[in-house]
Amino acid sequence: MGNHYEYRLEVPGKPAQAFAVLTDWEAWRHSTVWGDIQWIEGEPWQPGSRRRMEALVPFRYSVEQKILHFSAPQTFTAVTHGYGFTNTITFWLQEARQDTTRIEIQLDMAGVTATLFGVAIDQLISRFMEAYVKELRERCVRAAG
Repeated sequence: MGNHYEYRLEVPGKPAQAFAVLTDWEAWRHSTVWGDIQWIEGEPWQPGSRRRMEALVPFRYSVEQKILHFSAPQTFTAVTHGYGFTNTITFWLQEARQDTTRIEIQLDMAGVTATLFGVAIDQLISRFMEAYVKELRERCVRAAG
C-alpha cells in the first residue's frame, strides 16, 4: 500500500470560478511551481488525454499525467507517472458558504516509494503541495477580485 496525502483549502468565489483557475493550464505554465506544460495526446481535460509537466519544486523534474475523470466544475482525477513513481490525484470543489469554495485534494502514491533523487518522498510531496496550494490560493483570490 502506498502513501496517502490530503490537502484542503477555502478560497473566495464560486466553484466554477475556482475550477477555471485550477484548470487554466496555459496560465500555470512557467509559474512558481510548474515550468512547461504540454498536452501530448488528446484534447485538454478530456478523459484519456495526457500531458507532460515540468515541476520546479523542490527541484526540476518532469512527469506525465493522464486525465481519468473530468466533471467541471466539481472534480477531476488524474494519474501521474514519473521517475519510478505513480500517483493518483483527485480534486473536489464545492461551495462552502456564499461566495466561498472548498477545494479538497487527495493524492495516493502507488506502491511504497521511500526516496526520489535522495529526497524522502513525503518531503518532496509536502514541499511541492505547500507551494502549489499557496499559489492556487493566491490565484483564486486574484480571480475573485
